[in-house]
Amino acid sequence: MSSHTNSNEGENGKEKNLDDVQPKHITLKVKGQGDNEVSFKMKRTAPFDVLMKRYCEEMSLDMKSLAFLYDGRLVKPFNTPEKLGMEENDLIDAMLHMSGGC
Repeated sequence: MSSHTNSNEGENGKEKNLDDVQPKHITLKVKGQGDNEVSFKMKRTAPFDVLMKRYCEEMSLDMKSLAFLYDGRLVKPFNTPEKLGMEENDLIDAMLHMSGGC
């Protein structure tokens, strides 16, 4: 009779803490100014330009007319959820750019 044990060893042979292992994908919510909220599932390591383009296509908006904010800070297209330390169901605000002056 053979015994089977679950191994928590990583590729390098060291044990991994299962609490530290995050899924490869994350679901994020994008909220527009009209209180519409759209959820997107993406890889934690994917750049935000993918999410931004998908949101603009779905809302029929020009990407150049929007600013995406997370915790009040501008989200750059090359940033990733992993770099910003985002968690499941975090909210990104999509705000219309205000241009012009007096």
